[in-house]
Amino acid sequence: MEKEEVQRQRILEASYKLFSTYGVKSITMDDIAKELAMSKKTIYLYYNDKDDLLTQLMQTVLTQHQNELKVASDKAKDPIHEIFLVLEQIEKMLKPINPSMFYDLQKYYPHAWALFETFKNDCMMQNLLDNLEKGVDLGIYRKGMNHEVLAHMRVIQISNVFNPMYYPSGKFDITETMFHLTNHYMHGIVTLKGHKLINKYLQVNEDE
Repeated sequence: MEKEEVQRQRILEASYKLFSTYGVKSITMDDIAKELAMSKKTIYLYYNDKDDLLTQLMQTVLTQHQNELKVASDKAKDPIHEIFLVLEQIEKMLKPINPSMFYDLQKYYPHAWALFETFKNDCMMQNLLDNLEKGVDLGIYRKGMNHEVLAHMRVIQISNVFNPMYYPSGKFDITETMFHLTNHYMHGIVTLKGHKLINKYLQVNEDE
């Protein structure tokens, strides 16, 4: 990796750490420079401003998450196993993040947030639709469901976990909330065969 790319990556990683811990709005370019022991001038060689930095950071994070969704799909033994693998990825991603980060992005940084919206409406939707189709074909999801409606509902469900208006961080733990919503979603779509698989994977997770 060339020196310039190493520097860009260092800045992104330090920024992500600060934004995740303290939220986005409260962190300045001075804070990022201090964290890196680097001058602001050096940061501006790679990123035009904070908005540009956030937009590129969001693109990097979403690309990584898109790749992880594919890995989960390829690795999964069945569609329900895939849901559990994706849930693990989401929980791992959310664990170090201050919930205010998503609120700040949505309210103050429309360019970065637009990337997240596109990711939800394209990548996440397609992933969910594929999962539903496979589950029905295998007899573990019920037939006769409207997949578009279910996938759309699930995207909204996941998105709302990040919204403090619905799940204030002082009252709800994000990872626990995500687990309960996912559990509710799965039980609403499975057949008896699928229900047995849910219990199987829940038992495995508990044993671990």
